[in-house]
Amino acid sequence: GYSGKGGDYGLAAYGEYFYRIGKMEIDSITKYSMHNPSKPIYTYRTIDNPDDSSSNPHDLIFVDENKAYLIQFALDHLWVVNPSATKQKDFKQKTIELSEFADADGFPDMYTGTIVDGKLYLVLQRLNQNYNFRPGDASAMVVVIDTTSDEVIDHIELETANPQAIAYLDGFGLY
Repeated sequence: GYSGKGGDYGLAAYGEYFYRIGKMEIDSITKYSMHNPSKPIYTYRTIDNPDDSSSNPHDLIFVDENKAYLIQFALDHLWVVNPSATKQKDFKQKTIELSEFADADGFPDMYTGTIVDGKLYLVLQRLNQNYNFRPGDASAMVVVIDTTSDEVIDHIELETANPQAIAYLDGFGLY
């Protein structure tokens, strides 16, 4: 959980690498090799310029070693990134606009996602930051993005508030 600046981290992994996600007010992704886990390969910022407020990155969902989606709670657009980039300037490839899915506070509150059959299923909590991050009038939803074109192709409103996870179980579907 969050314990102030410097204490809110998450993890993601792909292949022989793992990524430490510095969340609220840390705003960074640090890549490590499983073969040398004490030596960072890189640390990249997840905000465009130092004067921006925290983007609060939450998850990194991989298409492959050269393409992933950086899910950031406090942005209205999703970053498409190259996790194999050797320079900060090559990390962020483009963005996918999600402002149409924002709630009253202006953010869709991206939380996590999963990729199934070439589609990213992106969980939007849609919590109202103006009311201490409680569910507001907007229901939570899942936005579906084609991982080839990076286009939003569908969205599904959920009958639950504050979803924390999404998973695909072969033979059963998405949960």
